[in-house]
Amino acid sequence: EYGNRLCIYTVLVGDDAAGRELLKSLSQATGCGREVEAGALGSRAEMADFVETVLLEPKPAPAPAPAPEHPAPSASIDPDQTNLEVVAADVHIERVFDKHGQQVGLISVEVEETLGHYAEWANVRAGDIRRLNSLRFGQSLHLDQKIMIPLARITAQGFEELRYEYHKRLQEDFFAVYRISALNPYLVHRGDNYWSLCRDRFDIPMWLLKMCNPDTDLNALKMRQQLMIPIIDKLAALDPGVGAVENEPLENPLQSDDAPLLKNTSDQVSP
Repeated sequence: EYGNRLCIYTVLVGDDAAGRELLKSLSQATGCGREVEAGALGSRAEMADFVETVLLEPKPAPAPAPAPEHPAPSASIDPDQTNLEVVAADVHIERVFDKHGQQVGLISVEVEETLGHYAEWANVRAGDIRRLNSLRFGQSLHLDQKIMIPLARITAQGFEELRYEYHKRLQEDFFAVYRISALNPYLVHRGDNYWSLCRDRFDIPMWLLKMCNPDTDLNALKMRQQLMIPIIDKLAALDPGVGAVENEPLENPLQSDDAPLLKNTSDQVSP
C-alpha cells in the first residue's frame, strides 16, 4: 500500500501470452502498479532496484539548491495553442541498411515505447527484434538506445506513421483530461534523473517533460541545470461551466496498452 493506494506489481516467469495479458491486467487494475519480466531481475542490482521501487519508501527529497539571484518567472501556457499534431518524440528512422540479407531501420528508443510496440508496428515477433539486436529476454530498453527494426513486412514510412500515431494518441488522450497552466523552473539536484523526476517528484508523463524541454538531453542532466516543469490542471469533466481544478495531483493520466520497458538506466546527476 502507498498511502491510500493499493499498487499491484507482478512478475512474469516464462513467455506465455495469456499469462502475460493476465498479469498486465492485474498490475493495471489499480492504476499504479506495473508488470515486470523475471528476466529483468536477473542481477543483484536489478533485483535491488525492484525491491527499492516496490517495497521501500523513497528517500527524503534533498534540500533545494540555492535559488538563482533572479529566478526565471513561471511561463504561462495557452492550452488552445498546444499543437497536438507535433509530438514530443522523434519518430523518424535514422537510416535504412541491409543486415544479414534483410533490410532494417535504425531508431532511437523514445519514452513510453516497448519492444512490443516495435513488433506490432513492424508486423514481426518481439523475439525477432531481440535476436536482431542481441537483447536477452526481459532486458529493458533505455532512452535513446539504438535499436534495429526489421523492415521485411512494412516500409520505413509505414513504420514511422504508426509510431507517430501512437505518440499523437498519447498526447491527445492526455490533453483531453489535463491542461498545462504554467511552466515552473526547477534546478536539477544531485541524484536526479528523468525517470525519478517524472515518476517520483512531479508525477508527470516522461513525454511531457521532454515536450516542455525540447533542447535538453534528459539522459545527461547536470547539477543546477534548469528544467521547465509543467503545472498540471485537471479539466472539469462533467460541468463545462466549472473551471479547471488547479494543481490537482496527476492520477495516472495515461495507461498505454503495453507497460513501457523503459527502465531508469540513465546515470544519476553527478557534480
